Amino acid sequence: MRTLVAIALSAGILVCSSWTGKAIVICDPDEFADGTLLNTIWPGITLTALDDPAGTVLPDGNVYAVNSTCVSTGMRGFGNSEPGLCPAWGNGNFDYLRVDFSMGATEVYLDFVANDAGGDANPYINAYDAGGNLVDSDTVSYVAAQAFATLSVSHPDIAYIEASWDMLARSQNGSLDNLRYEPASVPDASSALMLLTVALLGLGALSRSKN
Repeated sequence: MRTLVAIALSAGILVCSSWTGKAIVICDPDEFADGTLLNTIWPGITLTALDDPAGTVLPDGNVYAVNSTCVSTGMRGFGNSEPGLCPAWGNGNFDYLRVDFSMGATEVYLDFVANDAGGDANPYINAYDAGGNLVDSDTVSYVAAQAFATLSVSHPDIAYIEASWDMLARSQNGSLDNLRYEPASVPDASSALMLLTVALLGLGALSRSKN
């Protein structure tokens, strides 16, 4: 039996699983309204839209929660500055998502959603340490239409990941959704309880301010 304890952490949710002993932070665009800027909205991570192959920031470098028909959960995915019903990331558009973890991560999961009626090829996720060394990667050759693949990387010291589509032929692109990661360090029980209390107080104050 899976026993899950959800701890509200600002706008994110820290899900602690007793049967694996792991704590997984879920960062899903569905938590926010369409058009919400996500760059630093979750504590401990920074999202950036970059341009490949130069590695320069896209026009505004921003990552948004965007209404989309190409998602693995809910109705919103990760979007950059390029509009569209299925926000596209990939070497067809020469852009990719970078996620920096301020306290490090040991495992990272991300959903890659085909945004083409015929499916899309070669999604990938790369993990790097603080020195910029590639420490792990994952890919699949093809994602069918109306489907998604969850790719993951693991290493004791992941400083950041980069994710996109089709580094090989540089012609395909697809959508990204539902980021999850295991922090390199997690709060102990007393700290987690304090975080939950603070979060609930904050939500209560927000609710009162709207009334």
